[in-house]
Amino acid sequence: MGQAKGTAAPFDLEEAKQLPNYYVDYTHFGFGAYGFTLLFGKYQFDGSVKSHVMVSMSPQHAFVVCQLLRKNLRQYIQECGQISLPEGIIEELGIDRVL
Repeated sequence: MGQAKGTAAPFDLEEAKQLPNYYVDYTHFGFGAYGFTLLFGKYQFDGSVKSHVMVSMSPQHAFVVCQLLRKNLRQYIQECGQISLPEGIIEELGIDRVL
């Protein structure tokens, strides 16, 4: 069941500590008519990518995750300062410099 507006589902920190924890520096996005898939991995010294986890979700959930990530990034920038990215990466990925 969903949560009431303005509340979050309970978060069990002890349970979360038992989950695998990965540092990733590679993300691949894919989507189809019924959902989105994110593949997270880590670049290796030889330039290859080792995949760690694949996460699939509905378009609705992907939208909510995107909005929450944007909200948290804005708060991070407000508290910690701008996040700098090399100009080449911004151009290569076709992303905006500002949230």
